[in-house]
Amino acid sequence: MHKKVQNILKMFLFLGAVYFFVDGFIHFFDIKLLNVGNSWPASALAYARLLDKVTGVFILLTAATLFVIRRDPKKYKAIIYLSAVGTLLLGVSFIYLGLSTDYSIVFSLMPSLVVWLPFYGQYLLLEAGALICYSLLVYLWFRSRPDA
Repeated sequence: MHKKVQNILKMFLFLGAVYFFVDGFIHFFDIKLLNVGNSWPASALAYARLLDKVTGVFILLTAATLFVIRRDPKKYKAIIYLSAVGTLLLGVSFIYLGLSTDYSIVFSLMPSLVVWLPFYGQYLLLEAGALICYSLLVYLWFRSRPDA
């Protein structure tokens, strides 16, 4: 059982790393900000681009870290445990935000954001589900005993 859960965990870490790599690429190259140049003030755009670069670098670093952790999860048990606690908290907050906020109204003033994510509330719930599944998977991995 432990080996099966660990293999699923490795697959989950790989898929997470790929997701983070794509997301980091989108942030680093300001892809989401391409259409807001005409509607945002120059100061807000400059600040958003700066934060997008910083965010992109940290997301790409996270993707690289996940690729390393995936190779030997036993060696990085403490990091995996901490990431599971963090993802559980993030997943719960995404559920709250996805259910409590009507993003179609929030984004209605910025049509370029609506084009990117017309179903942002549902997207947050999907991400929350993946984060909570990861946390549960880590819990199962910690609770299962290694095969003798």
